[in-house]
Amino acid sequence: MNCLKPFALLSLLFLVFGCGSSSPVVVVEEEVVAIEPIIPPSPKWSVFENSDNRAQEQSLKIVFPGSEKEIDLGPGGSRTFFSVSDDGQKTALAISNSTASHLYVYDATSGIVSTVHTGASSLVFTGDWDSNSTHFYFGEYLPEGKRMGAGAIHSFSVETQVTQKLPCSASRSVLAVLPGGTLAVRNSDSIYEIAVSDCATLQTMDARKMYHVSVSPNGNKLAYILRDLVYDRVKKAYEPDSTLYLQPLSGGDPVKVVGDKYQPRNMSWSPDGTELAFDVDAQDGTGKRAISIYSLASAGSSYLEAPASFADSRSRPVFSPNGRHIVFTATSSSGSSSVQRDLMWTSTGESFTHVVPGEPAMDFAWIGEDQLFVWSRNGKASHIIDVADGAGTAASGAGNIVWSGTGQAVFALPIR
Repeated sequence: MNCLKPFALLSLLFLVFGCGSSSPVVVVEEEVVAIEPIIPPSPKWSVFENSDNRAQEQSLKIVFPGSEKEIDLGPGGSRTFFSVSDDGQKTALAISNSTASHLYVYDATSGIVSTVHTGASSLVFTGDWDSNSTHFYFGEYLPEGKRMGAGAIHSFSVETQVTQKLPCSASRSVLAVLPGGTLAVRNSDSIYEIAVSDCATLQTMDARKMYHVSVSPNGNKLAYILRDLVYDRVKKAYEPDSTLYLQPLSGGDPVKVVGDKYQPRNMSWSPDGTELAFDVDAQDGTGKRAISIYSLASAGSSYLEAPASFADSRSRPVFSPNGRHIVFTATSSSGSSSVQRDLMWTSTGESFTHVVPGEPAMDFAWIGEDQLFVWSRNGKASHIIDVADGAGTAASGAGNIVWSGTGQAVFALPIR
């Protein structure tokens, strides 16, 4: 049973002092390697791909379907992080290989691509763009078990091509750029709201038991999994508990969304911050998972599709940039050794789902209002799917492949 103890540890503490920065205000400029811009005539897509599938020889380049032009970026590898600006024209892309990690920023408007940070191959990147799409704020750190080890907070200016290390010595990860221009950052123990200019701490909260923290797009709320021990009156013992909560960033009590019984995972906000999608245990005894949507307006959750209506296990929901579609992973098995993994999507107002065409066992990323970039994890193929094509009818809403490439592609960006 879920008997929660008083939520004292996670109440907001408003401070005029704190640990967002514990050193003098010294902003350090870092070297940025910018590559001469190339803008081919009227390209539709910028596709990032490795030049060779052999990890020790990979180099990353941008190709433009329908054009012979391409940009060589630098060392290639596996994509570990990406963030697209609000105007849809800039992307920050982290690539890791056996020897190093590289953070690239590409501006599709100017054609300029920059290497803004390089570090160890195990480096973890986080970050977010400001509302003007002119600055990218990012954190980088080396994991030490379940904690954040050595790292720092940085800013990169698209206009000046300058990366600065900010004096936020206690922080390691950037959660979000908030509406007022401040940053939400964290380390293993605390979450801070800080000023960009000098890393002054504006407020802080205890985050030692908060996992998978996600800030709503409007910057008003935090979604997180609280991992704690709660007392079970039946067993007369403390039991591990993982409960999904929402909490206002401005202060106030947390709201319980769903308890440990449902094992909530993989939260994803709608673009307007009014809904939160996540996957839960379907509670049918099979262990399969289902997609649930929490509405802030009604303060209630409902299944995207009733678990009794499908046999596969569904997880990892992600809203499209316009909020009209949700894509998720569907996994089914026919025997102990046979597993089928597909991508599926559904649109607003539909009571059915569609299977995304292409190779099975895929990963994905939304790259436009209705465009989905998918690639097979076995390295055989990649596609760009337009899910708006025929959306709204079961017969024609299968999605339209508008571009196909090799399995060497790791990301794509539409050029407007």
